Amino acid sequence: MSTKNTSLVSPTTLQEVIDALALRSDLTDQRRLDLRSSLRTFAKVMGKTPDQVPADIGALNRQIAGMTAQMVGLSAPRWANVKSGLTTALSLTGAKVIAGKRRGALAPEWAALLDQVEGAYERARLSRFMSWCTTEGIAPADVGQGDVDRFVVALSTSSLTERPKAVHRDLVLAWGRCGTTVAGWPDVEIKVPNHSRAYALAEEDFSEVFVQDVAAYLHHLAEVDPFEATPRKAMAATTLRDTKLRIYQLASALAQSGRDPKSITGLCDLVAPEAAKAALRVQHDRNGKRKTGQLANFARTLINAARHWVKVRAFSAIRRGFRKSGK
Repeated sequence: MSTKNTSLVSPTTLQEVIDALALRSDLTDQRRLDLRSSLRTFAKVMGKTPDQVPADIGALNRQIAGMTAQMVGLSAPRWANVKSGLTTALSLTGAKVIAGKRRGALAPEWAALLDQVEGAYERARLSRFMSWCTTEGIAPADVGQGDVDRFVVALSTSSLTERPKAVHRDLVLAWGRCGTTVAGWPDVEIKVPNHSRAYALAEEDFSEVFVQDVAAYLHHLAEVDPFEATPRKAMAATTLRDTKLRIYQLASALAQSGRDPKSITGLCDLVAPEAAKAALRVQHDRNGKRKTGQLANFARTLINAARHWVKVRAFSAIRRGFRKSGK
């Protein structure tokens, strides 16, 4: 009797996955040992034992979203190997998952197209989708926008891909380039996704004095005052643009929390502790209540505005007051 997959029921915990791997006669002892190590390490990262961790790739993906190797106390290669081993183990024991890298042969039609693609990086952008199409029985002649959309959903629910949106965009851009360079490429236009998350109200939605204060602050950042209390370099144009966008995103988040945008009369209102917390809370909720790099950038923008502008303006106002009083 074959012991490749003797269970008719998919494991429900990582411990059951480990037990199921023991029945796989097609695995070498070393491969089985490596997969078990990945499963146990993953459980340890979650602060649990293997019998406490569900064998659900979608649930696991949501739990580790945003986690970096440094955050879990592993080297980047080890963390990548742990996630790859977990995905492989789940796939071998009955779960439907999308591997981080293509495994197995592509359908001949897809393989013939991929062979014509120049550059290993470009092929990597396409091969996972082609592998998924092979598994789903979708031929190049039949592929369409709906298939790409389903593939992207599968990335989020059936893989441990850290950046499904980036994978999506890279795939579509590579697809478009191959349409003009590879003979016999499917005559299907795939839409380039727009994952922009601006969430910013227009400038005219805010008070004129706030708009002027933001403009003055950006001008301040673009120049260097050698006598400034907190020395810094002049900010580059692209960084200025990103800073302006984040300021308006934060002001818009504050408005979403219930504050009238016209009542925000300057950056001093935005960096006030309660206002800052309200704006950051909206951004935190918007990101699925996860601590992300984007949230850190928002917080840093508020801190810099308080340090390099609000305090400077407050000091200038106090100094002017002393001058007028003759002190």
